[in-house]
Amino acid sequence: MKYNQSQPVFNIDFDSTILHLNVEDTDKDTDKDTDTVRTQIEDWGEKWGERRGEFSEKQKAILYELQQYPFITTSHLAEKVGINQRNIKRNLDILKQKQVINRIGPAKGGRWEIIYL
Repeated sequence: MKYNQSQPVFNIDFDSTILHLNVEDTDKDTDKDTDTVRTQIEDWGEKWGERRGEFSEKQKAILYELQQYPFITTSHLAEKVGINQRNIKRNLDILKQKQVINRIGPAKGGRWEIIYL
């Protein structure tokens, strides 16, 4: 079996087996992509900061993700933003109280709406 057009190498010992795969970096501009997304979040957060007062960095990231993916679940949102689901829910409640976001539809199958004022 080949992986990335190369043959895997097995080192079999008495109590272990080690598999060596030759992995090539196919996405050399990952850092550039990450910086671009970070800049978009910062620009977007500044726009919202002007309109709705100060938001935390996590809240800006949540707003950015909700804008990009209105049907996102809180568990996926937690993975993307990098905080646990309980803190996602707490921040969503804060954003609802500030009347920045609104939930349309049921918990399952609904979507998030960002309110522009």
